[in-house]
Amino acid sequence: MDKWNYSIFFQEALSQIKESYIQEGKAKEFDMWFSFEYHDSTENSITIMVPSNFFKDQLISRGYIALLEQKLEELSGKQITIEFFIQAKKEENIQSHNLTNDIKIE
Repeated sequence: MDKWNYSIFFQEALSQIKESYIQEGKAKEFDMWFSFEYHDSTENSITIMVPSNFFKDQLISRGYIALLEQKLEELSGKQITIEFFIQAKKEENIQSHNLTNDIKIE
C-alpha cells in the first residue's frame, strides 16, 4: 500500500492563497479562516484538522475549501478533495487553577 503525502502541495497552496489575500488587503481574513492544519492524505484527498463542525461548515459555505481544492489541482494536476478531522484545541485550564487557589476553607 502506497503512502500518499500531499503536504508539500498543501503548504504551497496555502502560501499562494495567503499571498493573494495579502495583495487584496485581506490578511486577517486569511489568518482567521486558513488556520487549519494538514492531518493526512490518501491518493485523492487531504484531511485537514479543524476545531469544530461549525468551523468546517463555515469553510465550506464561504468557499474557502473550493478555493483550496482548485489551487491544489493547479499545483498537482490531480483533483484532490478536502476531508475533515474534527479536533478541538486543548486549552490550558489556568483560570480553574487560579480559582482553586483563591478558595479559603474556614
